[in-house]
Amino acid sequence: MVRDVTISCRLPEELYHVLERKAAVERRAVDDVIVEYLAQHTTGPRPATAASRKARKRRLRKYMGICKVVDPHAADNDRIDAELAKEYGRGLDVEGH
Repeated sequence: MVRDVTISCRLPEELYHVLERKAAVERRAVDDVIVEYLAQHTTGPRPATAASRKARKRRLRKYMGICKVVDPHAADNDRIDAELAKEYGRGLDVEGH
């Protein structure tokens, strides 16, 4: 989840110029570069940036389509639901079985 929050803060002029130049070279908004900088220089969970989301999608794409499904009905949700209902009806979802 991304939440837009407006923050006003004072940055050393040198730091702002470095971030501004980086944004220009990468053709990105200065705000995005600043958010990325803050994410890299803080502790705790890192927020997803536009760049990190794109990188994650790139890594995932190389695995798309590598699975060959023999069953032509493998994506039939009604059949899947029926099979799940049948298995749950056997009582296997209860502890001790």
